[in-house]
Amino acid sequence: MKYFGPVIFFLVISCTSNSFQGDETSSLGDNIGGIVPYHTQKDFIDHWRLLEVDFYESQKSKIIELSGRSQRYLGSIESQIKSNNGILFGNFKEKGFLIINDKKPYHFSIPDGKTFISLGLLKKYVKSEGLLVSVLTLEMIRAHKKIFTKNIIVPTGVVSFEDLRPLLKVNLNFKNDVNKWAIYSLKRSGFSPLSLLRLLQLKNKNFLDFFDTQDESEESSIEEAQLKSFLIKSGLFSDINKFQKNSSRGFYHFINEIKRL
Repeated sequence: MKYFGPVIFFLVISCTSNSFQGDETSSLGDNIGGIVPYHTQKDFIDHWRLLEVDFYESQKSKIIELSGRSQRYLGSIESQIKSNNGILFGNFKEKGFLIINDKKPYHFSIPDGKTFISLGLLKKYVKSEGLLVSVLTLEMIRAHKKIFTKNIIVPTGVVSFEDLRPLLKVNLNFKNDVNKWAIYSLKRSGFSPLSLLRLLQLKNKNFLDFFDTQDESEESSIEEAQLKSFLIKSGLFSDINKFQKNSSRGFYHFINEIKRL
């Protein structure tokens, strides 16, 4: 059994609401930083990489092998989000997405690593391309900006989603900041900013499902209300017709492949 000793993770982002005034958020990238006491940011990333390896090895039998067309589709979404948000993502290197054969609905990412999405989330809740892109965008931001909470974990070589849950939860203020980044990322990439609001509403409507997998709490309704307020103040509700469009052929091929599993 592998043992690496306890490591304390410290949240490594610092941001203010002033970063999001107006559509042009050129200062977003400048607000990521901070000091990690006792452990460097490299220690943080290295430890997470060990967790990612252990998680992948533990769940390898559940990883779904998608067709080449579906893999290219997900990769094209990742590239589209990145290329239209260069200030936010900077030198972000695409890591890809993995689908886990699990009925529980969840999605999460690893710092500077891959994004994992459950089959249960895709089959039961992702009914449009906007919802899928919202999930991917949120996790791309978290992975690249390393937005993960302070906690302690001792890797043992066998890691489940339940083991990672304490490391994935962040407080409401940080969730709101990530949501605002995601809103602008969606808009600049030609997707409806309201897709993210619909995703939050979906989680709140099906609270019990997501409470067990995403550590959602009573703050979920506050998160939704605050995002709705931000959309109104930013004038994005009035621009909604600019973004409304049908899902792409790539999405329908991908989701039909998922439904057959």
